[in-house]
Amino acid sequence: MVERWVIPEAVGSNPRLRHKVSVDLHYKVDEDGLYILYDGEDVLYVIGEEIAVLFSKDGILFKHGSKASVEKYFVEVKQKAAGTDLVDDWMMFVGQLPVEELNKMISTSGYLPLYLKVYT
Repeated sequence: MVERWVIPEAVGSNPRLRHKVSVDLHYKVDEDGLYILYDGEDVLYVIGEEIAVLFSKDGILFKHGSKASVEKYFVEVKQKAAGTDLVDDWMMFVGQLPVEELNKMISTSGYLPLYLKVYT
């Protein structure tokens, strides 16, 4: 696992950012069918039975997580981008994805466009 440390001076006074940042983010699905986001072996979020993924038609991944958090982000960006075509090609998937595919989407740059070509 590759790790980097956030330097407190670089993050100002925000204590939430004063911690080790890992690049080992991945999802697992537990025995109850819940998507859970991990940082290494640490649970970050229990997402739920469905996952949401926000992306552009050309496969740029913008956000993933719970439907509520991804929708909130999408609405906020749409409001800020009002009068532009910035988000015209953005799409949101909500549902169940194979966890292996989901982990490839969030960890491998360029995987999402390949996934979209095969499965859409």
